Amino acid sequence: QDHKVAELLHDVTGDVILAKPADPARFIRDSMSALLGPDEAESEAEASGGCFLRVHVECGLNGKRVREHFSRRAPEKGFKERVLREWRREASGVLATVVDSVLGDDRAEGDGREPWKPLDDAMRALADRVREVEEELRESRAELEKAGGVAAELRARLAEAVAGLTG
Repeated sequence: QDHKVAELLHDVTGDVILAKPADPARFIRDSMSALLGPDEAESEAEASGGCFLRVHVECGLNGKRVREHFSRRAPEKGFKERVLREWRREASGVLATVVDSVLGDDRAEGDGREPWKPLDDAMRALADRVREVEEELRESRAELEKAGGVAAELRARLAEAVAGLTG
């Protein structure tokens, strides 16, 4: 009773009855793994200085039930805060999609809130900025070349003026 095993089994059995999965054993295994915590790869990521995020989203209304799993891991060190912020945005998209699906919101499919959308938008914005910087660099090089030509012409005129004065 201390570990609430009976309650857990009751919940899992109820989930199987409501969801009627094609593969009940896999369904139970997935449900239990979502409840039990990090797997070995996530533990390794955490131990090596990396990071992970796992979210199980489940929503039901009027007999309709939708569930999604969201899991990301980065075993390498560095950029953890930035990575986690991006994952938070992705997980929020998964949550919105699940809730919208249960509500019957027509926007749930292809509404721009897919989990990968924020990352795609960020990559497009970054690519646009890279193109802008490359164009600015080309313009600056052209101006430098022009300025270099002007400087050479001024040096030549100065040399002629000095030669005219001394000669």
